[in-house]
Amino acid sequence: MFNNQTTIISTISNEQSNELLKDKMKFIAIMQQIFGVLNIIGGSFFCLGILTAIIGIPLIIAGVKLFKSGGHLVWPQVLIEKRTISKLSIIYMGIGSLH
Repeated sequence: MFNNQTTIISTISNEQSNELLKDKMKFIAIMQQIFGVLNIIGGSFFCLGILTAIIGIPLIIAGVKLFKSGGHLVWPQVLIEKRTISKLSIIYMGIGSLH
């Protein structure tokens, strides 16, 4: 089972895996920002009532943090070097061949 995965991973070039990783990270970052905005909107609706503000305020705070974390996830893509990702893929292939 692991040998089959290793051959599949080794057929993907490093540049393809770099682009795939960047695309997936960008998608996750966008989804975090979307859900952050939805939490802020939902929290503001909860804050319309006096008693439901107990739920709304933490929901707004969580939404703001989730939105900011999506922005921080995009930023490291600028710092990713091809050598680092290549080393990680080689380490992963080595671990897969051990099993």
